Amino acid sequence: LWHTSFLNLKYVNRSVQTYDTLLLGFYSDLDLGCSNDDYIGCDTALAVAFSFNGDDFDENCNGAPGHGGNSPSFGMVSLNANMYAFGLVTNSSAPVGFPLTPSALLHRMNGRRSDGSPIIGSCIDPLAPETKYMYSGDVMDPTGFTEMGCANAPADRRFISSYGPYFNVAPGDTICLELALVFAQDTLGDN
Repeated sequence: LWHTSFLNLKYVNRSVQTYDTLLLGFYSDLDLGCSNDDYIGCDTALAVAFSFNGDDFDENCNGAPGHGGNSPSFGMVSLNANMYAFGLVTNSSAPVGFPLTPSALLHRMNGRRSDGSPIIGSCIDPLAPETKYMYSGDVMDPTGFTEMGCANAPADRRFISSYGPYFNVAPGDTICLELALVFAQDTLGDN
């Protein structure tokens, strides 16, 4: 608990419409020391979205001090809702770039790329099944569906995670999303 903050978000339907299906989304930019050398991932069984350093040493960059050889990781754990989807957001205008239109945001919250194309659950097998969870593999498996398994260069990483769905949200209804924001400091000298 010493490394955890709790966040309670409330969505109140103040419109006059009943929404038959509602997803709550959370955009995160978790710069860990040097923002240019991070990775992201998710664990759907634990309902956690996380960021960690992409190499063993977090150097200074962009005027921000690095953490050195004991880089931290940061996770967002949903305490009361299912993680519905998780996706990478880059600085590019590519299909994994920031969603710039309502339809692109809807695609991202539904576990697709901004252009509506699917996320394939493998870095090497184009015939792998579709998934709503990018980089959901075990980070300890160097061949899994992770940033390391995909041989991605560490970079400035962001993500969108969505939660729900919530059904028949009537005018005046309130939905709470409770998140545990967990910080962990590396003690082994690796990432």
